[in-house]
Amino acid sequence: ARELRALVVGGALGRAATAAVAGPLAAVRLNPELIGLAYLAFAVAVAIRLGAVPFHLWAARVADAAPEVGLPLIMAWSPAAFAAVALAWSDGAVAPLGQSLGLERGLIIVIGAISIGLGTAAATAHDDLEHVVGYSIVADAGIILLGIAVLDPAAWEPTRIWLLAFVAGKSAFAAWAAAMRATFGTNRLRELRGWARRAPILALALVAIVVAGVGWPGMAVFAARLSLITLAVDGPLATALLAAALGSLLYYGRLFVTGLLPPGPVVLAAADKRAPDPVDFRGRFAFLDDARVRWSANRAAIAGAVVLVLASVAIAVSGGGLGVREAAAGLPPAEVAPGETLAPANPFEEPSSGPEEPADPQSSGAP
Repeated sequence: ARELRALVVGGALGRAATAAVAGPLAAVRLNPELIGLAYLAFAVAVAIRLGAVPFHLWAARVADAAPEVGLPLIMAWSPAAFAAVALAWSDGAVAPLGQSLGLERGLIIVIGAISIGLGTAAATAHDDLEHVVGYSIVADAGIILLGIAVLDPAAWEPTRIWLLAFVAGKSAFAAWAAAMRATFGTNRLRELRGWARRAPILALALVAIVVAGVGWPGMAVFAARLSLITLAVDGPLATALLAAALGSLLYYGRLFVTGLLPPGPVVLAAADKRAPDPVDFRGRFAFLDDARVRWSANRAAIAGAVVLVLASVAIAVSGGGLGVREAAAGLPPAEVAPGETLAPANPFEEPSSGPEEPADPQSSGAP
């Protein structure tokens, strides 16, 4: 129900914005105030769908109710698709109108910057893994808002790269949280002391998730983050915002530090449960009992291997592989081929891509 409310509110704002800046008379009837209001409404709709601050309460409550494996679909995949639509609309319908929209863009940048800072702080402070994943999504969503706020063709490709890396990395992170609960039977970080010592494959998977989410200079995801920040702000503000965006290393580091501590009672008890139970395999469904015992004995290794595969895919996406760079460099909607006009001189006529044909065929020498 909470997800549905956010979807309805965000969708209504997006539809209202597209309806306001549409139609053949848009270029002559719209004033700058209405254009700015429509642009801001769609950006706020994206912020609501992404759970950006100050619209993060629904996202926090969804993190309480939804299973770990469902968080990427609710908080990353669906909002990222909505953000992609907003990016295409703003580039195709708002940017060609030539309005600076400085105040509106400034408000969106402020929302994005606050989301990055407070989302990172909340992910670092929370104890349960679902909230760590949820608030990390909120923090990275702030970068998406910066891409929408730029209104410059230079932001199209890095925003698309960030969207793809965002959904791939957060899917792997949510799968890691689900694997941790399946392995140790808890999602409380204070009860997971020493988890890395007992589940080294999950520790290796988390290293891959950090590489995919943070990256390093030369990776596509790192360049995309840096480009969007420098396009949105400059000077000391850009440096501070980049430092806040790289603050994700804080909550990742907290997870690793907890995993390297001496194992606590919950982790030790979960390790003891991996011993096979005595089961009579003479029944009709003996293979089911055998599968249950094998999963109980090897659940940490199986879950870790699955997460490691997802994290490897996330690294490939964040590095620009799997066709990500080619997809992100596609022709933007606002691009106009030579000879075409973006808006017709007469608003009641369709735009033409070439010289006007003569009305009389005989005048052109046609038989």
